[in-house]
Amino acid sequence: MGVCRIEDIAEAVACPAVAKHPRTNEVVVYGGAVHLSKESITAGVRSHYGYAALDNENGWRFLGENNYFQALSQEHGIIRMDSDFFSQV
Repeated sequence: MGVCRIEDIAEAVACPAVAKHPRTNEVVVYGGAVHLSKESITAGVRSHYGYAALDNENGWRFLGENNYFQALSQEHGIIRMDSDFFSQV
């Protein structure tokens, strides 16, 4: 929507990974609509629920637009990740 840049985001939620699916590069996390939001955004042709980040000693590291929450249930989220970051989870 262009209302802010990634650098302007002031909140992140740490969600533990509970499953990894290497065939599809998907990570299931304990963090769903209850923890995040049921609100989605459409970026290009893809609708999603937010981007993934990894924590490090300096805070959070944005992983790029190819690493996003593609689906949410009440308690869990499915993050679609590229191969580079999938291996780090």
